[in-house]
Amino acid sequence: MSKHYHYIFAGAGMAALSILCRMMDDPFFENKEILLVDADDKKKNDRTWSFWESQPGYFENLVYRKWHKARIVDKDWARSFDIAPYTYKSIRAVDFYQQVFSRIKQHDNIRFLTAEITEIQDGENMACVKTNTGSYSADMVLDSVVKPGDLRTINTVPLLYQHFKGYFLEIDKPMADDTITFMDFSIPQDNTMQFMYVLPFNKHRCLVEHTYFSQRFVSEDTYDQRLTKYCNQHLGVDNWRIEEVEKGVIPMTTASLKNPQSKRVAYIGTKGGYTKASSGYTFYFVQKEASNALSQIKQGMIPHRKPSRFKTYDALLLRVLAADEQFGHKLFSGLFKTRSPELVFTFLNEESSLWQDLRITTSSPALPFLRSLMAEIGYQLKEKLSFSKEEYPNPWLTSNL
Repeated sequence: MSKHYHYIFAGAGMAALSILCRMMDDPFFENKEILLVDADDKKKNDRTWSFWESQPGYFENLVYRKWHKARIVDKDWARSFDIAPYTYKSIRAVDFYQQVFSRIKQHDNIRFLTAEITEIQDGENMACVKTNTGSYSADMVLDSVVKPGDLRTINTVPLLYQHFKGYFLEIDKPMADDTITFMDFSIPQDNTMQFMYVLPFNKHRCLVEHTYFSQRFVSEDTYDQRLTKYCNQHLGVDNWRIEEVEKGVIPMTTASLKNPQSKRVAYIGTKGGYTKASSGYTFYFVQKEASNALSQIKQGMIPHRKPSRFKTYDALLLRVLAADEQFGHKLFSGLFKTRSPELVFTFLNEESSLWQDLRITTSSPALPFLRSLMAEIGYQLKEKLSFSKEEYPNPWLTSNL
């Protein structure tokens, strides 16, 4: 066994690095030996994180672009609006990585190891992380690497995916750059939920992304055909060039993971349920959970998400979408058509009051959610009674967030 550490981060994704940054801010961790392990060197711009918040955030200095206006488009209507008091923000992963690793170099107690993690073993007195270059032990392991079989669902808990492909474009003719297209449902739905998402970074550069909420995946050709058609017909430009391509898969589920009564291993990031299950948004929620996790770690606790009524809301919506994926289009379109954008964004950010929750829920058709509620009650009863569970490994989840 190689060197022993106080903490090992298995995976250097956004959640791990967000928690680590807060450790570097806190004198409590000055003398703690910390190891960060990932197979990737984190030098590429492998994703863009977007989110909305009403105040400057922890990584405010990294915000690449901000917007104060958004629009929703459907086949027969469109709505543009100011999103105050919120600001929509984007952060490029490469800027995030560069800042965090620059800080790491200033701390002698933190080491970054580029290696493939092969196994993590939990124990009574310590945990062990095995890699292709050696084995390392720690008082606590913070694990964000999601591999096939890690995600445990039950036959009554749905699992959908937000999967997407986007083009970073350079365009010839100037475009309006003060408004994001949050969801454009005017494209064919094909009995599922899909939309286009547009972020104009400046008058000649934008991200156009084709996004699905579904249980099945589509071919690369399907993404490319839809993106090409949309760029040609909806952007209002004659010539455009692809600078970069972004694609990904985010699990949308409230299912728990296989971590029963862990003594020394904590799940963080997507693996720890930090992703907003009903929307796929991650960055803002990771920042909330990073602060909670830090507080729990300092108390000697295995960090975990606190119970929330919003998880129940997410579970109900996912059940409805699993039964009828195209209902998602009707739901989100209807929300932005009949309710104030501020209310919708507040609810989606899990910052709404019970009264505001009621205003949101009463805007949706009741019958699908009543059916979903009955199924969720049945699931919760089974969980409490510890009924037998069935596993469905997910071969698509191979990265950390």
